[in-house]
Amino acid sequence: MSIKQLIYVWSFAIVFTTATTAVAFLIRGGQQKSIVRQQGTHMHLDLSMSDPRVERRVVYEIDVPLPLGVTLEEMDMLDPSYGVAIVGISPEGNTARSNANVFSNIKSLYKDAVRDKCICIRDKIISINGDPCHDKSFDYVVGLILDLMSNVDTSTIKLEIGRIEGSTVVNYDNGLCISAKPGENYGFLARNCNVDIDYQCRSGYCQTCMKVLEFPNKQNEEETSDDNRGSATIINRRTIFHCIGKVPRGYEWLHVLTGNNEAKGHEGMGTEQ
Repeated sequence: MSIKQLIYVWSFAIVFTTATTAVAFLIRGGQQKSIVRQQGTHMHLDLSMSDPRVERRVVYEIDVPLPLGVTLEEMDMLDPSYGVAIVGISPEGNTARSNANVFSNIKSLYKDAVRDKCICIRDKIISINGDPCHDKSFDYVVGLILDLMSNVDTSTIKLEIGRIEGSTVVNYDNGLCISAKPGENYGFLARNCNVDIDYQCRSGYCQTCMKVLEFPNKQNEEETSDDNRGSATIINRRTIFHCIGKVPRGYEWLHVLTGNNEAKGHEGMGTEQ
């Protein structure tokens, strides 16, 4: 099996591991050749960054403090020109802290404010401080980040990331975010975020893997217009089973509360599966 380089930017350590997992969930939709770029509320197709091996992506610019605390990996084992994606987030790193801070203030944010403030597992690196790297190798991207980290005057970098179009930002309450498609299993997402979930029956009967899910009220989203973007978001809660539960369609974000006490306190709630 081919061996891939990984970098854990937060600690400067470079390690080696297989690329099987990253390729399995990052390289899909081979017929899609364009990237969707979002600038404010306007989106247009950016054909200059066409990449035939990945799905259509919406591009966001996000400022993140250094060191990042993410794991990067090339999206193709044989051809580095397909670019680099985020395949892991350290719960102790600045990326996780930034994500967690966004969700701690979720009630005061407009519904669309989450997706352009969080960095997710599966996001592709499009540029770093304006330097295009959507088609660059792992070594090139890592070199850019390390050069910035060595500059004492640089404490924050601007990441331009490409997120799968139509995906939902799923956050585990320690700031581990992943870009999820409708219908994906919560247990699968938790594994990719390195979140430990206890299981027993794996059929939804024993409720061992039950957690509380926070999600925006859809009626509140539809009624919120550009004229009252400062309106508070109404938060709903349900319980989910990680063994059988799946990501619903049509949500900008979902927040999974991983504490055992949270789930026990909401056993009478309905389930979102």
